[in-house]
Amino acid sequence: MAAAFALGARAIQMGSRFVLSEECIAHPNYKNAVLKAKDRSTVVTGRSLGHPARVLQNKLSRKYEELEAAGASNEELEQLGVGSLHRATHEGDVDNGSVMIGEISGMLTDIKPVKQIIEDIVSGLPWRNGCCTQDLRVRRRNMGKNCFPVPWTGCTGRRYGKRFFDTYDLAKKRFAEADEGAWVFH
Repeated sequence: MAAAFALGARAIQMGSRFVLSEECIAHPNYKNAVLKAKDRSTVVTGRSLGHPARVLQNKLSRKYEELEAAGASNEELEQLGVGSLHRATHEGDVDNGSVMIGEISGMLTDIKPVKQIIEDIVSGLPWRNGCCTQDLRVRRRNMGKNCFPVPWTGCTGRRYGKRFFDTYDLAKKRFAEADEGAWVFH
């Protein structure tokens, strides 16, 4: 994340870390499969369909790759994937289901509450550690009442719901600052 900000990014997309949150409804087998992942445990499937997805390598992904390499029709590939995410996330079948997760999975080692994950993210931001000198500014202009700034990413999040962010003291402080004008981080 620090590298992305240092290269000029104003936001990042983060999903994999939140799969390993206590609040995530994914099946325990799904979470355990991600916890066991190594740095080279993921593959990308679905390129030939124009819908690439990164998944943990398992029986399903190997079968998909074999069919894709053999020139299987789009219909065959799509049929193989039907219901596969549900099998993994809800039924816990991590061998025959699609365990979608990012490359970072090999570095994820624990399950935490979302609040702790967000606090860890905020405490590790570049301007908090002094490694980024660029000012990041977010202005709350022309934003509807259902659109709230997400201060730690420098972007705006739509329809996240103020009640969600009100549980976090830092977010409360940032919302108050947003009402007064701009945020400036050093």
